[in-house]
Amino acid sequence: MFLLVIFLTSLVLCNGNDISGDAAAASSSSTSSEPSTAPPSTMPPLPTLPPSSPITSSITYKVAAQRVSNQPILSKDMGSFWDFNYNAALFQKDHEIGMIVQVQNLKNENIPYEVGPSYLTLTNITFKNGQVYATPTTNITMDLLLHTSPACGIKDPRIAFMEGSNSSNLRYDASYNLFFTSNECQKTTLSAASTFKPFDSNGWSEIESNVLPLRSSSKSGAPLYASDENKLEHDYLFWGDSISPPGGIGIALGQRGREGFEDFDSYLIKTREDYFDSERIEGGPSPLKLNTGDYLFLYNGARKGFHSVKPNWSMQFNLGYTVLAGADPTQVLDRSEYPLMSPTLDWEIGNSQKYLTPNVVFIGGLIPDPDGCQYVNVTDLLGSEYIDNAECFFGVYNAADSHLGAVRIVVSSDANITHPSTTLTSTTTTTKKTSIMVPTSTVRESSVSITSPTPPPLTTTTTTSDANTKVLSFLGVLIVGILSI
Repeated sequence: MFLLVIFLTSLVLCNGNDISGDAAAASSSSTSSEPSTAPPSTMPPLPTLPPSSPITSSITYKVAAQRVSNQPILSKDMGSFWDFNYNAALFQKDHEIGMIVQVQNLKNENIPYEVGPSYLTLTNITFKNGQVYATPTTNITMDLLLHTSPACGIKDPRIAFMEGSNSSNLRYDASYNLFFTSNECQKTTLSAASTFKPFDSNGWSEIESNVLPLRSSSKSGAPLYASDENKLEHDYLFWGDSISPPGGIGIALGQRGREGFEDFDSYLIKTREDYFDSERIEGGPSPLKLNTGDYLFLYNGARKGFHSVKPNWSMQFNLGYTVLAGADPTQVLDRSEYPLMSPTLDWEIGNSQKYLTPNVVFIGGLIPDPDGCQYVNVTDLLGSEYIDNAECFFGVYNAADSHLGAVRIVVSSDANITHPSTTLTSTTTTTKKTSIMVPTSTVRESSVSITSPTPPPLTTTTTTSDANTKVLSFLGVLIVGILSI
């Protein structure tokens, strides 16, 4: 009997420990808002990137942001089906511009901040006379043929076009590749899908359920693919939110034309104390090539100290930028010292229960501006000495995790670049400005020490006046007449 009592007592104690363990896990699950970044105990150490020679130059870059409008281009108030329409990626095909948007609904319209799973949905954007229009989102969501369905949905879309190759030793088709985050609530995993028909909601299929399998958590991947045009040696993936990998944005490398990336224990950039990106940084859209041959890579940086109505939320997200070396995009030539753009409009600050997350501007989509710099006053933004090399990009940004806004990013430099005469006319003399423009207070100038190949000398185009043309024509006719006598 005594032995039986001991056995039953031990059984009760074991069951009690199991119950308390489950309760603790449930409590942790319900109170933790961020995934764990602790690597598995069996995770092998990751290699670091092979050392490379530092790239140096003396090019000075200027970068500025200008809102397209002081109103959102996409929101529930403007006819969209979803309560929250935010993180978005952009793509171009056959002169059309598409947008993949992360969307969510409240579980109960009377309970703020309690949202259901997030989804991705397709819509499109049109341009007219300098203004931008987005088609409202519908209840039709994208079917990515996922291997599993994440409990909390999918989010953080980033799109890049991978050019095909027909060279004798490397053949593969062009495709649109979408990187997104599979959200298992307490764990996030960077995943990827691909298509040849980006406007078809059912035309995408998952190609990698876990792009970085050695990481316990991963998200927000922005690829830069090698091509015949850019002559890069690798495909690049810049990923993470400074939770994973801790403190910065990580780097992975891929082989051109092949799926998959090799993970490295190396960083592109890290958070900086006492800057606008001191608390958090997260990659933005895929890098875009500049006319200098370098790359523009935008990112999102957060800092603390901004009280809000949302419980346990005091961060502010801002836009930042980097310029990456054209010969080696893992090297940063220039980086924002100040925010490129910060939340200033009411719907960006979003400090009421109508909005999901206050004090957020967060960019996820960027393409070359279809209008060029036609609707930007480059002189006002960057100065007259920077007109010739100015390039304009169009982006969409998340405001307060609730609406989408539109922004133009203007980049220029003092590099010695040859411009076709037709390009000069369209990009350097236009000062037209629409009434809806709301310029931001961000112009960044920086000189970096880089050694790059010397560009060809600037070609000077001389235009002959009408009077001179007539004189020359008369002399030509006279000479021909004399010779014929």
